[in-house]
Amino acid sequence: MSFDDHGMARFILVGGRLQLHPLQHRKGRETRDRGGVFESISVQSHAGLPTLQYTFQSAECHLSLNVQDAKSIRMELFVTDTQRRDVLEQYEGKPVRWITDDTIEADSLLHLRRQNPQSFDKTFGEIVAHLLRGQSLHAFSRNVDRKLIHLVSSTDTALPRQDQIRQWIEALSADQIGKRQTAQNQLLRVGTPVLQMLDAIPSEHLDAEQRYRIKQIRRRLTPTMEDSVASWAHRLAMDRQYFATIAGDLPIDQQLIVNRHLESLGMEPIVGSSESLVHVATSSD
Repeated sequence: MSFDDHGMARFILVGGRLQLHPLQHRKGRETRDRGGVFESISVQSHAGLPTLQYTFQSAECHLSLNVQDAKSIRMELFVTDTQRRDVLEQYEGKPVRWITDDTIEADSLLHLRRQNPQSFDKTFGEIVAHLLRGQSLHAFSRNVDRKLIHLVSSTDTALPRQDQIRQWIEALSADQIGKRQTAQNQLLRVGTPVLQMLDAIPSEHLDAEQRYRIKQIRRRLTPTMEDSVASWAHRLAMDRQYFATIAGDLPIDQQLIVNRHLESLGMEPIVGSSESLVHVATSSD
């Protein structure tokens, strides 16, 4: 059973998370049982939001996939010979979770995969590619990383420093409404790169006015269209945590580019310092 444009449902990647396309689904139920493989899919809809239950069973593995209201997803894979069970959970407003011997959490599937890319690709790579009509998360992430390095190699990314963003966040609770609105507008102008910093702030550290305005900013900036390589590279441009996860795969010259970019934003470098990397790069030449 396929999840392409002619199937009963179509998956897309939005905000680095899987979701059902809200318009491209067909209600009903189909089953197939042949060659030792059993498949079943059921699609329903409530208020225009599709719900899906999918089952795949063979001698090698059992897979169950449940989607509620297009975005809440639970995927469970059981491999017969190893007796290994992996669960992928994605619920709106919560981190994406990969539950196996340990539990790993991240803001998106791209961040989650980066924590253990070999194991993620071995466990979920083919499944995710099947859901996304042949687009593997590995290939998408690789293209995003290339675009991201190209983006930050520019001498002017037009991104403010980290301390400036903190000042705007603080100003969201200013006494004057004009100052609060100006700070909110400045954060909106930064665009999706600011989401990572907003999400990292514990809610108990914010007053009611800040929480209200940050909720508005998130609503305005949270993607609703299908992800592209360019949109994700832009979103990650201030995400030091993501840069740290890809650092080991970068050559020294690209590590230097990332370090200089982070330092221009007032953030700590990911590997040593720019000066030490320049020395290493010069010595290797």
